[in-house]
Amino acid sequence: MCHTQTIRSVDRPEKRADGQWPGRGRDREDSQWKGNAMPRYLTAPSRFLVIISTFVVALVLLLASSVMAAGPEPATVDYRVMPGDSLWSIAEEIAPDEDTRGVISEIRDINDLETSLLLPGQILVVPVG
Repeated sequence: MCHTQTIRSVDRPEKRADGQWPGRGRDREDSQWKGNAMPRYLTAPSRFLVIISTFVVALVLLLASSVMAAGPEPATVDYRVMPGDSLWSIAEEIAPDEDTRGVISEIRDINDLETSLLLPGQILVVPVG
């Protein structure tokens, strides 16, 4: 069985007196392309350049934010916990002129301590104060 397809010829509309094609610009109120403006499409090399540029900018912003978030590392020393030591007593000993709660917070952050339980002989990294 042979299928044949009939192709109809389509007459191309003529330009109007103002130089516009029918159905474009001012002829259609809802058209986003006004007047003689035609949509501009990016060529493949241009699209590639836009994608690469976007990727590079995102990477630079990511790296810059991580560097700024890290900040300078505080000077630290190792401290061996003695029997009877607590985070409060260690914080007062290493930084007597600073807010003890802030120093304790630093010690907990540096050493990833979830609790304030300390064991004799445990080595803590403490900020030099």
